[in-house]
Amino acid sequence: MSVQKILIVRVSSLGDVVHNMPAIADIRRRYPDAQIDWLVEESFRSLVELVQGVRRPIPFSLRRWRKRLLSGANWREIGAFRRALAAEKYDLVIDCQGLIKTAWVASWARGPLVGLGNRTDGAGYEWPVRFFYDRSIRIEPRTHVVERTRQLVAAALDLPAPQPTDEIDFGLDTYRAAQALAGVGLNLPVPYVVFVHATSRADKQWPDAHWIELGQALVRRGASLVLPWGSDAE
Repeated sequence: MSVQKILIVRVSSLGDVVHNMPAIADIRRRYPDAQIDWLVEESFRSLVELVQGVRRPIPFSLRRWRKRLLSGANWREIGAFRRALAAEKYDLVIDCQGLIKTAWVASWARGPLVGLGNRTDGAGYEWPVRFFYDRSIRIEPRTHVVERTRQLVAAALDLPAPQPTDEIDFGLDTYRAAQALAGVGLNLPVPYVVFVHATSRADKQWPDAHWIELGQALVRRGASLVLPWGSDAE
């Protein structure tokens, strides 16, 4: 398959966006000149901007729109977003999330739409999405979410499935990330490790003792730890 323009759809949440990143590096290894856009919830736009190989993050504002369903200005903004998305012609649109909301908005883009054909362990999937897709791809149910996305993208591009021994590259521009942190007064020693520990669901929380054990192991290896939070509980 000859691919020039690809739209990746993975809108939220934070962990899902991070888990999706290695698929970009996979695409670039086969198609280094591909133009890759990424449709993402607006609050995660700055994170996607750090992923090497993404030409353009396209901010999606569903969380904000849902709070103003009776606002005329809100619906005008949605209409303008839909027209802007449809203005670009893609060779392939890949819905990596498999939810009705993501399949619905992905269908606004111009280009053949490919998405998940089944649920996998620990990952959301809503079966009506199959009616939006031009092609559905089934993944082995017991597949880690990172590998699920990599396999989905590979199959969408008619490429061999990634192997367990293949490099997993999240593609983050660490220099730009450090510059951004320095811009808000955070000058971090290198190397440093960011613990993305927050989750909106209690059943996804990792025990504190495990975080402490991991942190101590990294400190012994000379790493500094960065612990972000967005609330007192976090």
